Amino acid sequence: MIVAPLARWSSRIAVFSASLLVVAVALHRLTSFPTQVAVNLFAVGAAGAGLAMLVSLIALVQIWRRGLAGAGLAAFGIVLPILVLAWPLTFVPAFLKLPKINDITTDVASPPRFIALAKQRTSDANPVAYPNRFAQEQQKAYPDLRPFVVDRGVEEAFELVEEVARKLKWKVASSEPPASKSAKGGVMEATDQTTFGAVACPRGAVCGGRRCRR
Repeated sequence: MIVAPLARWSSRIAVFSASLLVVAVALHRLTSFPTQVAVNLFAVGAAGAGLAMLVSLIALVQIWRRGLAGAGLAAFGIVLPILVLAWPLTFVPAFLKLPKINDITTDVASPPRFIALAKQRTSDANPVAYPNRFAQEQQKAYPDLRPFVVDRGVEEAFELVEEVARKLKWKVASSEPPASKSAKGGVMEATDQTTFGAVACPRGAVCGGRRCRR
């Protein structure tokens, strides 16, 4: 029995697209693979998955009308992309409600600055300076985000910050404890990664007086 050509192609496109999606996420999560390249690969993979489903639907119509074989391959070309994209797609409703910003801070008036981490950023990465235009959007979306006041001495407060960084397994790029005989607070710069590999940089951990700002 003749197998519908489009059924074969739908399964091939589905496997290729799924592989591309998995590889893009894995490379970005486990290596220093550039974010923009990973995003582009993910977009191509997602588009390929959509194409595989479209080709599969056309193949199923041909199989129904002409009595061709290959219904299993066509079904595979639909099921595989759905399985791969199902989890990311569950985040779309929440994503659409988020503010269009890629940076937040506990102090919009005077955001802690990145120094050590700024040197590690590539030229095509997002700027490390907190854009002033984000302040209004951030305060609207996260009104409770503000400096965290710790009722401890500055040295003890900084030790608590270091303990939090260890427990959360942040990758500390720079840590300067507060000087006991100086009014200068301590500063910590660290990064963490999301499941998809996006790098999150806690803005500082700046301790001064009896206040610790993370």
